[in-house]
Amino acid sequence: MVFRLTRGEQLTIGALVVGVAAVVVGVTVGRSVREPGVAVDIESLNAEPSGRVQSDETPERDGATIVVHVAGAVRAPGTYELPDGARVTDAVEKAGPTSDADVHALNLAARLVDGQKIVVPRPGEVLVPADPAAGTGGLVELNSASQAQLETLPGIGPTRAKAIIDYRGAHRFRRVEDVMDVPGIGPGIFERIREKVIVR
Repeated sequence: MVFRLTRGEQLTIGALVVGVAAVVVGVTVGRSVREPGVAVDIESLNAEPSGRVQSDETPERDGATIVVHVAGAVRAPGTYELPDGARVTDAVEKAGPTSDADVHALNLAARLVDGQKIVVPRPGEVLVPADPAAGTGGLVELNSASQAQLETLPGIGPTRAKAIIDYRGAHRFRRVEDVMDVPGIGPGIFERIREKVIVR
């Protein structure tokens, strides 16, 4: 017996064959994408041209440094390299003050300058270094000088020296004339010390 398909039945069967073929092709292509031979190396996409994987880390830049000399009542006197902008307290801490050091005789908040010498005294001791103004051309630098160094100036005793230290803790000297803003230091005292001081 011969079966004859109508035109509509032939179209339906043709559509089914095309659909099955499409599914088979889709499955085959999907499997080929997942094969190891065509896998994408994600890490290589993030690599720099040199082949190294990119990193968020950046090398630190070295900052400017200064060298200071710490002496007196410290466990390890000597020269120390510190970051530019460091304070007297940083240098004293590096050298390690002894148990009998009178660190509060110094202005611990003062900024250090390259070539500066810090002498840490003991209670009741007035230290006058052989070169009290090293690095300043023989002059006393008002913003960093110790109590003992300030007392080497004419007319400046312990009270006025402490007044200078207290004043510069809040007001940095920008010119030597500013010292007349310190209580107890007027034009007369200034004329006696003006050629012996410097401001940096």
